[in-house]
Amino acid sequence: MKKFLVVLFFTGMTAFMIGCGEENKSIDLSEVFEEIKEEIAADYGGDLQGLVEIDLTENEEDPLQDMILDETGLADEEMIENGYILASAMNVNSDAIILLEAKEEDDISSLEEGLEEYLEFQHGVWEIYLPDQFEKVENTIIESKGKYIIYITSENPENIKEIFEDAF
Repeated sequence: MKKFLVVLFFTGMTAFMIGCGEENKSIDLSEVFEEIKEEIAADYGGDLQGLVEIDLTENEEDPLQDMILDETGLADEEMIENGYILASAMNVNSDAIILLEAKEEDDISSLEEGLEEYLEFQHGVWEIYLPDQFEKVENTIIESKGKYIIYITSENPENIKEIFEDAF
């Protein structure tokens, strides 16, 4: 009887841990984006001057949004539930943060592919244009957790990655 209870206990605990895994956790993307903006502002001396914020849920016509979504191959896709972009308004800075929530976890691999395409495009742009910005592009981080994915080209990408990971 004791063995049966021990097995039952561990089976229940295992099921509980699987059900509560971080991959299934839902996060408030807007809060994560605000923390990221604060980190970027600190890198820029207190403000986000020269960077444009785009909320993909607002469905507004925005040329920068359209350009980034076209370059990532995600413009016509219905895979994005929620998302934010923070990017330079002019081609003098390679910084770009793209934070996305997929509609389905199965969509993450397609989103990653699109962001990898965008990274390849950025390599081509910055390698010949501004070498100091190309160094940032070379250190770009693309990471996903559950239904969430982040693309980070920044002065301190590890700090932003930590904010993303801490949300889980």
